[in-house]
Amino acid sequence: MPSKMKSQVTTRSMVVEGALTTISLEDPYWRDLEAIARENDLTVAELVSAVDDALGRRDNLAAAIRAYITLSRVRH
Repeated sequence: MPSKMKSQVTTRSMVVEGALTTISLEDPYWRDLEAIARENDLTVAELVSAVDDALGRRDNLAAAIRAYITLSRVRH
């Protein structure tokens, strides 16, 4: 039986839209989020705020971030 690879999940807190928000993402997503933020001359919190504004899914911000990263990487 093949072994399953698991990614480490990291939780970070940041201010998003003026509210302290805790986000849990797998490490590869954090790395991509940091890279996309750098590419756009933004902080990670600024990028997360933009994703939050654009996708409007505050009930599941982590899922919105994953979708944003996936769509961003497909376009490049």
